Amino acid sequence: CSALDTISINATTPPTLGEKALSSVSICYIPICTQVDYVNSNWNDYVDTFEEHPINVTSGSYGPNINWKYKDSKLSLSGSGNISKLDCTPWEWLIDSIKEIEIENGITNIPADAFSNYTKLNKVILPSSLEEIGANAFANCRRLYEIYSYASIPPLAEVSSFTNYNATLYIPCEHKQYYQSDMVFRIFSKIDCISSEEVETDVGGEMGYAADKVMLQSRMLNLSKG
Repeated sequence: CSALDTISINATTPPTLGEKALSSVSICYIPICTQVDYVNSNWNDYVDTFEEHPINVTSGSYGPNINWKYKDSKLSLSGSGNISKLDCTPWEWLIDSIKEIEIENGITNIPADAFSNYTKLNKVILPSSLEEIGANAFANCRRLYEIYSYASIPPLAEVSSFTNYNATLYIPCEHKQYYQSDMVFRIFSKIDCISSEEVETDVGGEMGYAADKVMLQSRMLNLSKG
């Protein structure tokens, strides 16, 4: 196919090319966040330029330990441990449609700038496992008016983690005092309780609750020293 000048591929993993499978191709259109993989494959032997373009993908993996899915304006992230800060996100083409984000239990960290400038976002659900929210994680999300945090101890956060402190913060009733005394979460103008029926089951049980108490005491001690 010596006249083949442009090719479009929807595979997020570069297909294996046999020897001399293609002649020289000027432009190859590939899915978002796959350029590094294609450049490092033998596709690079045949293609002059790779250009990323959105494709109709609504679920997949993100980094080594996180899965994502999008449905009915809701982005859900599941997995364990930290969310890696990558150069791009596979749901980037959906940002203008995302109105709700749910971080599922097991995830412990939201990196800096993770969801900044999601201008249509109005609701966020944070799991009981969450320990830290990076700077500017939800910056410029000015339509974010509902934040549900199921952690018994407020996740460590920066003032810049959120923009709209007029949002309503929903937290477990029995831990309201911790949020009201937290340096960041106490800034929210309205803090409401989540009923006990709505609170997620703590996978850590009594040991998890004891660990939370130790974490809180350590943080309070550090604050008093500062």
